[in-house]
Amino acid sequence: MQEMFELYGRTMYTRNWYYLVIVLSFTLIALSRLSQRRLLISLFGMFAKSRGIRTYARETNVFNPLSSVLLLLNFVLTTGFFTYQLLLLSDKGFSIHNWQVSILLLLPVVYFLLNFLSLIIIGWLSGEHSKLRSLLDIEFSTILTLGVFYSFFLLFYLVGQNIQQYILEIVVVVFIVSITWRILRSSYAAWSKGIQWYYIILYLCTLEILPLAVVYDWFR
Repeated sequence: MQEMFELYGRTMYTRNWYYLVIVLSFTLIALSRLSQRRLLISLFGMFAKSRGIRTYARETNVFNPLSSVLLLLNFVLTTGFFTYQLLLLSDKGFSIHNWQVSILLLLPVVYFLLNFLSLIIIGWLSGEHSKLRSLLDIEFSTILTLGVFYSFFLLFYLVGQNIQQYILEIVVVVFIVSITWRILRSSYAAWSKGIQWYYIILYLCTLEILPLAVVYDWFR
């Protein structure tokens, strides 16, 4: 009987934690739309575009400072949640009290942050910062859009107790598809700006493919 109550208590604590994450996530999205009601439509349009990205960003004001900060926080929250769920399935002995979790939860954030900073550094060293602005817009729009996608997956993850593993698989697939689409858009934008192909290939191998390969090998 005592074990049953302990199990019930842990289940309720877990579900309350899930509810808190969902409420925070959708609150952030709602607040981000206060200054721009068509923000999500503009953001999805930005995510789908591969040409005229800078012009579209200026016309729609999709990167409104307040909205961008709120959606960035939502990205950190949602990716952290799903990263933790994936860590629990990795059979590496992680728990909410493990100090390593606090670091590993930020893996997606660190990945995108390194790519973002690398583009800034490359632009500064090469003196071609103006040519890389559209790539920075692509990077940032991918981050914000992915966070919004994951907010809806959070809702399905909570209400669909029997399909949680499938939701996690979809989350991983969406992450991979988003990165692939971002790489294709960035490569096309860089090439259209006159950047040589060997620079593009060098960037992809060192700052895109290699980090993902390391993370995949660790989880495997």
